[in-house]
Amino acid sequence: TNYGISPKINIKILPKVALSLTPNYYFSERNKGDEDSKRVLDRYYNYALSAKTTIDFSEAQKLSVSGAFDRYDKFYYYKLLNEEEKNYENSIWRGAAQYNLTIAQKHSIVAGTEMYSDELLSFRFNNTKKAQKKSAENYTFFTQQEWKLSPDFTLVTGGRIDYHSLFKTHLTYRLSGLLKVENFSFRGGFSTGFRSPTIKELFTNWFHPWGLAGGFQIMGNQHLKPETSRNFNFSVDYDYKRLNVTAM
Repeated sequence: TNYGISPKINIKILPKVALSLTPNYYFSERNKGDEDSKRVLDRYYNYALSAKTTIDFSEAQKLSVSGAFDRYDKFYYYKLLNEEEKNYENSIWRGAAQYNLTIAQKHSIVAGTEMYSDELLSFRFNNTKKAQKKSAENYTFFTQQEWKLSPDFTLVTGGRIDYHSLFKTHLTYRLSGLLKVENFSFRGGFSTGFRSPTIKELFTNWFHPWGLAGGFQIMGNQHLKPETSRNFNFSVDYDYKRLNVTAM
């Protein structure tokens, strides 16, 4: 049995201020059709809300602020007792703000910040069938600039700082450019990346009872380090009438 509702609301508060709201509710109940299902059913709930407002100060300036909440719950429903027992909960919060500015149609600036929180309640963290709660937060500030230094040359610079509650501070950045020479376009850039392990990758510890060999253990690794990356790219485009050749 499944049902849900997901309306979307758009409001023009002022001529240059708009608000968008998207609430969501979902319910599911599963009957597996076996003897256990005569006593116990699986129930799933999802509650979510996202909101975004945009302020247009002018054609060259814009500010957008957004937020979202998403919670997913799992329960055992005991039919004879008419009671529910929670065995899983995942709550995600996200808030962000971004400012865009264009100067003389030649230089653009993007700057923003973001907060992300992930909280997970599960019995699959300690292999004791008792639920435990784990959480992690990440705070970010980023900026990017596009410089149109001449009609034939554009430069893009950017930087990002992440502060993770488990892995502290990480800095990533990028530099790329585009140069046009007659029928040729030369693009090149260098960037770095960062990704932290998820809560499940770090703390999962439970026995999976099904399988040909009678089951198996699934375990995370609390000693995992964040992934970092370095990327370099270069490409050449040649355009002439109906011919286009690209090398990367």
